[in-house]
Amino acid sequence: MNQNLCGLITVASKLGNTEKRLQRCTMDCNDNVRDKVTPKTSEADVAKYHKEFDTCAVICVDKHIVLLPEMEKRMKDILKDVSQQHS
Repeated sequence: MNQNLCGLITVASKLGNTEKRLQRCTMDCNDNVRDKVTPKTSEADVAKYHKEFDTCAVICVDKHIVLLPEMEKRMKDILKDVSQQHS
């Protein structure tokens, strides 16, 4: 397989894995809130749970944003290695 293509596939895979991790985190937030909701849940509680979800989702995003600089460095290193192999 073409080295450039391998490098691009690796970078795309890393991006996809990060997206999946973020999705799993927010799905966990969603599950935690859904577990609290019953047919008798009041509107006030629904609003409270909605805020809990929002807070949890923001924590997920913040946790993953911190990882981006290192991920960017790794992806650049991968692409640099591929580029040097072609030189």
